[in-house]
Parts: sequence; structure tokens; C-alpha cells
Amino acid sequence: DLAYEQLEILEANSEDSLNVKVKMALILIEQKKYDQAIFHLHDILRKVPESDKIRFYLAAVYEEINKFSEAIKHFSQIPSTSQFYGEAVLHGAYLMKQQKQVGAAIDLVEKGMESRDDLPQLYTLFASLLDEKGDLKKAKSILETGIRKFPDHVQIRFFLGTIFDRTGDKTNSIENMKKVLTMDPNHIQGLNYLAFTYAEMGTNLDEAETLAKRAIELEPNDGYILDTFGWVLYKKGDTSEAIRFLELAYQRVPTEAIIAEHLGDAYFKRHLVEKARIMYEKAVENETDSTKAGNIRAKLSAIQRQEVSDSARKPASSPTDP
Repeated sequence: DLAYEQLEILEANSEDSLNVKVKMALILIEQKKYDQAIFHLHDILRKVPESDKIRFYLAAVYEEINKFSEAIKHFSQIPSTSQFYGEAVLHGAYLMKQQKQVGAAIDLVEKGMESRDDLPQLYTLFASLLDEKGDLKKAKSILETGIRKFPDHVQIRFFLGTIFDRTGDKTNSIENMKKVLTMDPNHIQGLNYLAFTYAEMGTNLDEAETLAKRAIELEPNDGYILDTFGWVLYKKGDTSEAIRFLELAYQRVPTEAIIAEHLGDAYFKRHLVEKARIMYEKAVENETDSTKAGNIRAKLSAIQRQEVSDSARKPASSPTDP
């Protein structure tokens, strides 16, 4: 507040107050007085409309107050020669995606890459948008181009590994995840992804346990990582310990279908049938993929058939279960 008062005095008594106005705007942003900051930033832009830095600040403030259309307009005006260009494209495309304008976001990033193919973050952004659209083939092609240009870029490598996995190429997926962990042994996503891949395949389970344990050490409260560790333990046959971690995972992310399904599987293996049924029902409720939902319903049907069968075998005089 005291700094701002002094800057007001300087602004009133200086012939060249532009730098003072910028400092005032930054203080207002720091104080979350966004409307006043916007006023000052617009005032500066009227004097220096070519200032990419001021325009980026203005766009960022509009994003902060959820005026996404204004934010996108100003992010889109950052020139490709600017040091802020990569971030401007990232923010603009993200906001377009938030507004369900995936096609417009793809166009923005594609245009950005035509101007600047030296920004690695645009490759991962472009691929993620193509993934959102369902074009895995083109997403994979973009990431492979990115890897050729930036062979040591960890996130491009990681994302490429996930795309290989989703297109059914486990070998290349595992190879890329191993490269990710060679470049960054503490890459949490890479540790978790490779551990989960091994668990799903039922191979290298000791290594999978080591990877998942390391991920938990780095991020102990992440529900997805807890789920991976629990699922590895389940695959190794340690169902009791698996349930402990899967329950923790479910507490962290109760709306994730696969976590509820994993917990249901573990309960069912321990003959905790009613608990398993509840988890499968939760999983179906939250599963958006119709094929996966059908598979979970099949598990529910199996429980019902088992109950009918058990009832048919039980003598009429036998006491009910406690």
C-alpha cells in the first residue's frame, strides 16, 4: 500500500510515467485488485499497443477473473516473436478447450507451430488436443516429430509412451517409459504409469512394486498412485494389504470408476461380497466408457448368480448368516 502511494505521487509528477504505471498495475495484481489492474493495463496499452508483455499480463488477469473471451482475445494477439508466445498459445488453447472449442484450440496451436516449431510445449499441447478429439494417429505423429527435435524432452517422451499404450503397442510404451525414468528417475507420472502397466500385464511385479512405492514416497496422497500400488499388491496375491491401499485410494478419489472396480475385485477375492457389490455399483455409476461399464455389470451379475446358487444349495433349516 505504501509503495503504491509513492508510485501515485511519481505518476502525477513524471513526464514519462509509463514504467511507474506498469509497477502500479503489478502491485494491483499482487493485491488481487483485478478491476483496477485491468484499467491501468488498458491505459498502458493505449500508449504502447505493441507491448507484448503488457498484453500478456492483461490476458492473464482476464483469465484470473474468468473472463475467458477477453483473455483469449489478448493471448491471441501476442506475436510469434515474443518470449511470451508459447505461454500465450498454451493459455489460449486451454481456455478454448474449457469452453468446448476443441477445434478452435487445435487451429490455434497448429498455427502456432507453423510460426514456432522450436517450442516443445506446443507439441504436447497439440497432441493432447488431438487426443481429446480422438485422433490418436495424428497425436502420435506429432509427438514422434517432437521427439526427433527434442530427444531429451521428458514430457514429450512420457506422452508418446501413453499414446503407444493406448494404440496397443505395449513394447514401445514400456520402452519410452523406461527412457523417461532414465532421464528423470523421480518422474512421478512415469513411475506410476510403468508400474500400472506391469500390473495390468501381470509381469515384472516386483519391479512394479518398487516403482509404485517410489511414486508413493514422492506423492503419498495421490489416489491414483495409491490405487496402482494396491493393484500391484493384488496382482502379487497380497489381497489384505492391497485392500488397505485401495481403500485409501478410494477415499482420495471416490468418483474414479477404475479405483472402485479394483477395490471391488479385492473385496470379492476376500469373499466380502456385499462390499464388492457396493464398489461395483459405484464403478458403474462413474464409468463413462460403455464397454468398461458392461464389464463391471458382468461382475455384478456374477455376484447375483453366485448368491442364487448359494441359496439353492443351503438347507431350508439352516440359520441365516450373521
